[in-house]
Amino acid sequence: MKLFLGHWTALRLWRRLRIRGVTPPVARLGRLDGCVCRKRQLVDCGISLSPPAVSSRVGCADLEVALVDPTSGDVRLDLLVGDRAAISGLRNVRHHLLAGALPPGSLRMVADGIYLPSPELTYLLLAPELSGLRRIALAHELVGSYALDPASPNGFASGLTPATSLDRLRGYLERSTCRRCAARALEDLGMVHEGSASPRETDLAMAFCLPVRDGGYGLGRFEMNRELSFGGELAALVGGVRRYPDLLFPDARVVVEYDSDQWHGGGLKPSLDRDRSDGLSAAGYTVLTFTNLHFGSYESFARQMRRLAGHLGEDLACEDEALVFARRRLFDFLRSPGRLVY
Repeated sequence: MKLFLGHWTALRLWRRLRIRGVTPPVARLGRLDGCVCRKRQLVDCGISLSPPAVSSRVGCADLEVALVDPTSGDVRLDLLVGDRAAISGLRNVRHHLLAGALPPGSLRMVADGIYLPSPELTYLLLAPELSGLRRIALAHELVGSYALDPASPNGFASGLTPATSLDRLRGYLERSTCRRCAARALEDLGMVHEGSASPRETDLAMAFCLPVRDGGYGLGRFEMNRELSFGGELAALVGGVRRYPDLLFPDARVVVEYDSDQWHGGGLKPSLDRDRSDGLSAAGYTVLTFTNLHFGSYESFARQMRRLAGHLGEDLACEDEALVFARRRLFDFLRSPGRLVY
């Protein structure tokens, strides 16, 4: 018997595994055969639909967290099945039909008989359930160095290995037989950048790169948390041989930093941030900082965006009523809890 996790259960489990630095091995399975779907079969696999959700004999403690919906606290289980006959009417279980052959590497084994869709397949499975903006946000997380974590004080864990890359996501979607879902998701990847280290960095990236029709600013090419190296006297001015600016427009030598603590933080952090900015300025970079202040109102955010556009040689002065409406709508999305994909 086999248990194939899917959708939201899979996403929550991937987050837990990334936080712990665990990468489950690829399973040599090309289709969903022998699916477990009945309550008795789930119990035999060590899965319960009420707390505690996972038996200790399963050997995957992270699955306990993944089965609990963070918004309700209830046990919620998404299962993939390869045949409609395997679908049952179990409460708190959603079955998703995924018939036919899967591209190589689609499944990982997390415990004996329990399988997890790859990050690429997980993204494809969730794509139809998300708006375009939320798909873009989720893709940034998967190819970035953070993972949402409701148990963390700031809502996410940082410094993680990316779950996948843009190249792997694109390659998988191009091989997928679900052409309609894959086509929409592929289009979204054109607005995704690797290297985001936090949800707020993702918010800024989306504002910078989304097209004007969607309320974005279309500010051109930039990179996220790219290494800048300095040597000799320049390193002494900068204060180190390496810096990793949050967002960098390399052609214009403009750095954008996000500082969530500048306006309410204590200790040495504001001074260290100021020294880092001064060092990059001494190296010939223009540094602009976004803070919680700028996410507090559309007027503050738009004003800072105009400053950034000026440094990049862009003109945002002409904004008609429709454009302002679109940008306000995007701004409301970027500051809403609902943008976070749980």
